Amino acid sequence: MCQQDPDGDDESVGVDSDSSEYEAALISNAADVFGAMATVLGPDFAQAFGSVLPLISNYSNPKRHSSERSMAVGCLGEIIVGLKAGVTQFTQQLLEIISRGLRDEEPDVRSNAAFASGVLVENSQADLSPHYLALLTALQPFFSVPDHSAPAVYNARDNAAGAISRMIIKNAAAVPLDQVLPVIISVMPLRFDTLENKAVYGAIFTVYRAQPDLLAPHLDHLLQAFAYNLLDASHEDDLTDETKAELRALIDHLKTQYPDKVAAAGF
Repeated sequence: MCQQDPDGDDESVGVDSDSSEYEAALISNAADVFGAMATVLGPDFAQAFGSVLPLISNYSNPKRHSSERSMAVGCLGEIIVGLKAGVTQFTQQLLEIISRGLRDEEPDVRSNAAFASGVLVENSQADLSPHYLALLTALQPFFSVPDHSAPAVYNARDNAAGAISRMIIKNAAAVPLDQVLPVIISVMPLRFDTLENKAVYGAIFTVYRAQPDLLAPHLDHLLQAFAYNLLDASHEDDLTDETKAELRALIDHLKTQYPDKVAAAGF
């Protein structure tokens, strides 16, 4: 307990809060280190991650402060990206933590959980398609964003679009594309977390190669998004060079089928 100094020199007041702030800073820095180690070591980080995961999981607990939960789930997303296929043995444990994060009351936590769910699907060699329906159900509310929401809510929506896109890329047959595609396309072009463009466009390319008819009803909106990302100089960094090249190839192909619509979009 903090005691007040009767002389008014309140030296010990705030010791508890100082120590908790110190602990939070320490854990946050440690999380950054873990993410960096996973990036550098790749799948070789898996051995150490077995010891690290319970520590990070502890900070994702609903009883923890929202900033700690956000940090923990965000850290897991970075580690998953670094581990690549090395994440496979931890798939079930991570899925439980991430699924809880998707239902968190704080948008920052939900946003990080959405990203983590997508990269887990992308990198794990375990078949996560049996969990697709539960994940899609958890992600659905992310797309109902009231006007003037906090930026984190919009970020969560973009990350949700990226997560679903990664599911499509990994196993399109396990996704109800007729229901899911209109939702993803409705949030294009992404304006808040443009790093997710790689996944979102990857899903569009995947579907177009296999079932182009599914995209036909949405062509006008897609072409507007394409123009936003390719023709507006202020957004030239929103796509990777690889995505730009593949998108230009798609537009060239669309010109042969829908020349008037493509021309109207400015291409």
